[in-house]
Amino acid sequence: MSDAPSTSVSPNVPTDHIYYHPYHSKRVCQICRNRYLPSNVRDIGPYLIHQRHPGLHPTCPCRYGAHAVCIKQYGTDFVCQNCNYIYHVRHIRFAQFFCFLSHTLSLASAIALVVGLAHLGKALDELGLGEEKGPKLDGDEKWHDHELDEIINWLNTVHYATGIAGEAMLGLVYMVGVCLVIGLDRAVLMVWHILYLNLEWLGKTRMGKSVLYIALCCLGLLIGTYLLFFSWVWASLLHHVKRRVLNIKKAPLDV
Repeated sequence: MSDAPSTSVSPNVPTDHIYYHPYHSKRVCQICRNRYLPSNVRDIGPYLIHQRHPGLHPTCPCRYGAHAVCIKQYGTDFVCQNCNYIYHVRHIRFAQFFCFLSHTLSLASAIALVVGLAHLGKALDELGLGEEKGPKLDGDEKWHDHELDEIINWLNTVHYATGIAGEAMLGLVYMVGVCLVIGLDRAVLMVWHILYLNLEWLGKTRMGKSVLYIALCCLGLLIGTYLLFFSWVWASLLHHVKRRVLNIKKAPLDV
């Protein structure tokens, strides 16, 4: 005889009072019937760096779910086969809006960082030179107005250049840290989901991973702070806001 436990139901027990826990059926998309999306398919909504795969959106009170991209491709309102709840496809527009908002706020934050660093350098100059820059710069002889304006404009250019350089170094440090913490493959996946830029083909070249590391470092210098603000600030924040907006209250279980 087999030692495996029997899964049959005793004939003396009424089957209409047995509650079958739909855990495993909830863990797959109710449209594509897969738990995870292919790596080359981007999900809709802010990308979360700490998740290896996109999550499932609750589509009914009994907590069955589906991928947002599958709901969009479905085209019409989705009806749950268990509770007949109608999930309107227009809800996915909120996910698209929050993704667009994440990109917009990340870009604004990166620009604000450069401006903030430039104003910080300007404030330090004013603190060191004082308000009367003429006699401080050339001893007893004061500069002419147009010469002083040229010096101030040159200092402002230096401040903004310093701000851009500081932001580039911060972005490079962030990208190197991402590669060391989550690995090269997931760093490439992050770039694919956030920037819609596929770098996997660089790993297939003769240089292999070396080319990928160089490409990621260049991206870090150019837009590393944009990725930083997106992945660690705005995407996480707006993801929780999106879940609250699209939340479907769980129905009570029948006992």
